Parts: sequence; structure tokens; C-alpha cells
Amino acid sequence: MPESGTEEMLYFGKPSRRGKWLRTIFKAAPVGIVVVLNHKIIEANQKLCDMAGYAPKEIIGKNFNILYPDDSEYEFISNYHKNCMNKDSPDTIESKMKTKDGRTINIIQCSSLLNRKAPSKGMIVTVTDITKQKKVQNLLILNQQRYAIAQRAANIGSWDWDIKNDKLIWSEQIEPMSGLEPGTFGGNYKSFIESVHPDDRKYVNEQVKNCLTRKSQYNAEYRVLWPDGTIRWANATGELFLGLEDEPIRMVGAVQDITERKLAEQEIESLAKFPSENPNPVIRIAADGTVLYSNTVGYSFLENWGCRVGGKAPAHWQQYVNRILQNHSNEILEATCQGNYYSLIITPIKDAGYVNIYGTNITKIKNAEDQLRRYREHLEELVCERTEKLIKTNDELMRQIEQRKNLERQILNISEQEQQRFGQELHDSLGQQLTGISFMLQVLAQKLKKKNLPEANDIKQISELVNEATGQARALAKGLHPVDLDPESLVSSIEELTHSTEKLFKIQCVFEYEKTIELHNTESAVHLYRIAQEAITNAIKHGNTTKIKISLFVDGENGILKIENDGKDFPEKRKMPDRGIGLQIMKHRIDLLGGQLNIRTNPKGGTIVNCNFPISNGIGLRIVEYEKHRKHTKEHKDSHSR
Repeated sequence: MPESGTEEMLYFGKPSRRGKWLRTIFKAAPVGIVVVLNHKIIEANQKLCDMAGYAPKEIIGKNFNILYPDDSEYEFISNYHKNCMNKDSPDTIESKMKTKDGRTINIIQCSSLLNRKAPSKGMIVTVTDITKQKKVQNLLILNQQRYAIAQRAANIGSWDWDIKNDKLIWSEQIEPMSGLEPGTFGGNYKSFIESVHPDDRKYVNEQVKNCLTRKSQYNAEYRVLWPDGTIRWANATGELFLGLEDEPIRMVGAVQDITERKLAEQEIESLAKFPSENPNPVIRIAADGTVLYSNTVGYSFLENWGCRVGGKAPAHWQQYVNRILQNHSNEILEATCQGNYYSLIITPIKDAGYVNIYGTNITKIKNAEDQLRRYREHLEELVCERTEKLIKTNDELMRQIEQRKNLERQILNISEQEQQRFGQELHDSLGQQLTGISFMLQVLAQKLKKKNLPEANDIKQISELVNEATGQARALAKGLHPVDLDPESLVSSIEELTHSTEKLFKIQCVFEYEKTIELHNTESAVHLYRIAQEAITNAIKHGNTTKIKISLFVDGENGILKIENDGKDFPEKRKMPDRGIGLQIMKHRIDLLGGQLNIRTNPKGGTIVNCNFPISNGIGLRIVEYEKHRKHTKEHKDSHSR
């Protein structure tokens, strides 16, 4: 074997009896042993190979990281080895090892330096598999957690009393019922007994003494007095442990808060103790129909039934009892006795084979219900009478409203007829006369021109003025009678209105529309035209406007006629009755169409008149879909100037 200082002599020394002995220990050691030099495995015993699942030749000469699951774990071990090289005594740490088949096991390893005098410092590492111990430890922790959760859920705590040293320790679940200050989880027997209600301390001391003397189990129910004066009930049980000389040395047990149970027991005891004092009937009937019990008030029911305690109840009551016991559910019945009404709750006690009947006098309730029923009937009669009167009044009101609307419609029709008559007179009479005068002036101008008289130019100017007056007369006639019975008369009439407005008042007037309206009756179209005409007049007369925009379009099932101007803002605070007659007529016209009129200030300045009317045959309009079309009246002056 090579001299000391070589890699082989590093951990076993010179060939000698001692070296052979160390190698035997190395091979037969009950723990895994691996020798690492310059991060390489140069030796490993069979225990280590079995633990990692490798044959010796598979790991000897390999990098030490082959035994660790990831780089972070290997880095942790490498740093640990560096620290071990600077220490005389080995350190033990807990880490993980990766086996050949990919499993990860928990290990404890202890590393120490092989030979500080050797030129290459190697490490000898002992490895112990603690995977099973870790599983047991984790299972123990899990069981402790489950036990703590179960204690909390059941409101149960545990305690441990060292009798010899008089030290008492309890779990946190006991703290609320211990009566001690929060955060105090231990004390002695004296501190415990002081938390017990003064009236129960003697009883608890006797139970503890009997347990210690008789060497038996401890069991006691007692009250606990909390620091804030609250009283709770506790049930404590304990197991006694004896020493070598058969003397008590320790007691371990559990305690549970049973306050709710004790209160329920007291309530049940109170109910069972005083049934005879119950002001309402209490009766008990067996499955075979035998009346087992009745308090004093219940005797009146037995008299009505023609029986007594110990006798049989009527046949129909026997049927009730059998059905309720079979269904094992409560039933509620109503019965009368001596002029009083009772609500009877029948409760089955199936195990005992009988039912209990608890009665409640509901006479006042029944009387109140009867009065309420009669009041409701009377109220329904009054409602029917009032409804009938309201229907008649409403019918009369609707008739009057319809008459008023018919009258308004007749007035507007008469006004429209008069305007139409004036328009026809202007067109047929004054228009014809002006046309004749214009023709005569043209003839006279030609004669004077042939004679080279200077008055010919004057006559020509007079003729042009007459022609202009003729056009204005025709425009006025068209304004007074604008709508003809043709499919597009409303649109063409509004276009003519915008054209004449521009020509007469020298302002910009625009008409935009997205739908063509086809008429079914002239009256509805006339109302819309007059509303637009009145809005334009008000804008020019009162608003000092320079631009007017008229829009006609469809929004869902409604038509919209909107007139906007850039003049003065509309005084919104004024109420409708205070406005002029023109606005009132506009409102009447839109009412006749079944629509709504809204006049408001334009956010950009000026006023917006918005007319919203339903599109239906009822108002005589039909909307015909066509491509979006916008026109400016100036583009159609020639077609409308005739």
C-alpha cells in the first residue's frame, strides 16, 4: 500500500492490523459511510450504497452531488463541509438524499475531516436514514393538531396535575372556563379551587379527596365563576396514576363547558315539574287511546269528549294519536271548548308510546281574526263601490276630454280652412291681378322703348317690383295653404318653408331628414307643419336668430321633429300658462297627435323645440325607409320658386 500522504492512505493509514480493523468497521458499520475528496466520492460502504440504491462502482469516482436532489441542497452541504474543515469536532445536520430511482429520503449526516496533515483534505461522512422517523414525527404533529381542533369543536380542554409537586397545567381551551385571567395556562390546586363557584367548592374538594383516597376515577360537575362575574357549568373527568409505592403522583383529565346543556335540563325540569300550574290544557294519551294524564284546565276537554283520566279518548282522537306516533312528527289542530278556541300542539313521544297535547287559548286571536275578516269584507265592498264611481267619473272625464279635443280640432280645422281660403284668394285673385298688371307693364315698356322714351326703364323697374310682389304673394299663399294631398307633401312643404324663410328674412335655414314621410291624412301633416312654422316665427320674432335648423327623423317607434336656433336662450323657469298663445297652440297640436312637446335651452346657445310623436296609422303617418338624405334648401331654390 502507498506511503502516508497518498489518496489511499488518507483515511485508513498504513497497512497494518489497525488499518485492517478500520476497514472492517467501515464495511460492517450499521450507518452509511462515504469518503469525499475534492468533491468526488473515493469510497462508500455497502450500507450507503443500499441506502442510495447504487452499486459501489456506480458512485465511486462520481461527483458528490449525485446523492443530492437539487443544486440548492448540494450547495447547502458544500457550505456545511467548508465549515467542518475549520472545526476540530464534527457537526450533525439534517438534510435530504436522492436515491437512484428518484426518491428523496430524509437523512442525518455527520461530517469530519479525514486528516488535517494530508495535503488534500478529504471528508468522511456518516449518513443515517430517518425517513420513517420523520413520517412518525409528522403524523404525531398532525394528530396533535387534529386533537386540538377536536377539542375546540367540542369545547373540551385537557389538564395535567402533578400531585407530588402541586403543579397544575391545562390547555388553552380551558382558559375561558377556568375563571383565571387570560394567558394563564397553569397554577396549582389552590388557584383551581378558587375558580370554582363558592357554593360548589366543598363538593369539588370531596370528589377530589374520594378519587385520591379510593384511587378511582375523578368525575364532577360544578359551576365556574369567571372574573367578570359570569357563571358557567363545567364537567371534569380525570384518571389517577400511582407511583412505585402505590401512592397518587399524577392526575390527567379533560373538562367540557356544559352550560347550555344544564340550562336546557333546568328548563325541562321546570316544565315537567309544574304542568298542573299551566294555565292552558296539558293532556297525555297512550297509543291505545287511554288518557294517561290531564291537568285541571284539560278536564274541560275530557268532559266534552265524555271520558276521564284512565278512560279511552274518542275514536277520532285515537286515530290522531296513532298517525302522529307513526309519522313521528308534531301536528297542530284547532278545537273549541266551552266557547273558547284552542290551538293544540300534539307531540309524539315514540319511545314511551304516548303523545302529549299542549293547548293554547287563542280565543282573542280568533276574535281579532274574525273582526279583521269582517273589516276586510266591508273594505272590499267600499273599494268596489268607490271603484265603480271612479270608473263612471273616469268615463265621464274621458268623454269630456274627447269632446274638448274634438272642439280644439274643429277650431284648428276652421282656422286652417280660413287660412286656406285666404291663401287661395291671394293666389287666385291678387296673384292673377298682379300677373295681369305685370303683363300690361311689360307691353307698355315695349311701346315706350320703340318710341325711345326714357320712361321705358322706369316702367321696366315697376314691372320687376310687381313680379317680386307676385312672388311674395304666392309665397304667402303657399304658407297659408302649404300641404297638398301628395305622398311627399310634408317634406316638400317644409323645404319650401325653409326656402321662403331664407328669402324673406335673409337668414340661414336648413332642413335635414333621414326618412321620407308618406301621408295618410292631411290633418296630422298640417299639425307638424304649423308647429315648425310657429317655431321659426318665434325664433325670428323673439330670439333674434341668424341660423335655424329643422330635423325630421325616426327614433324607434316615434317620429321626432326638432327645430334648433342660435338666438336667445329659452327662459326655462317660466311656466307654460305664462307663455304666448303661439306656444299654447303648438302644445294643443302635439296633444292631438298623441305626442309631447319639449322646449329647452340649447347647450350651445339658443333654443331647441322638440316634438316627439308616435308613428302609427292612428295619426295618419307612415315612415318609409330610404337611404340617409340631407339637403340644403339653397340647392332647390329653382325647383320651389314656381
